[in-house]
Amino acid sequence: MRNKSSANKLPEWHRKSQRAYKVNRVIIILQIVAALVMCGVILYGMNKLM
Repeated sequence: MRNKSSANKLPEWHRKSQRAYKVNRVIIILQIVAALVMCGVILYGMNKLM
């Protein structure tokens, strides 16, 4: 069974094969989703006031 780094043909030291890169990518996606949700909440609140 091959490990992931050989399947992707990336060496162990490459940043895309490191765990922190994957964790940071998930955190960035969550921040984008949270920003879109908050934008929707703010727009909904503004419509309710007007």
